[in-house]
Amino acid sequence: MTDQTRKSDQEKLAYLTQKIEQLQARKMELAKKVKADERKRRTKRLIEIGAIVEAYAGEITDLNALKTYLEKYGDNIRKTQPQKKD
Repeated sequence: MTDQTRKSDQEKLAYLTQKIEQLQARKMELAKKVKADERKRRTKRLIEIGAIVEAYAGEITDLNALKTYLEKYGDNIRKTQPQKKD
């Protein structure tokens, strides 16, 4: 092998290493975006659930009473929900 071929191989290796680093950075950024989007959807869902509960039950001032009620009847609510697909 000539020095030119070795240098070219070294350049290719350096280029691929740089590309791997760039792709890893893009992957991390995309993972952060996905996680942020999931948090936003969850927050929106929780706010909507709270609004529905308040619309039917009025302003909830005793959270322990609501918690006790949900512990008692939560299974009935859960049974009406479609199963999650993982």
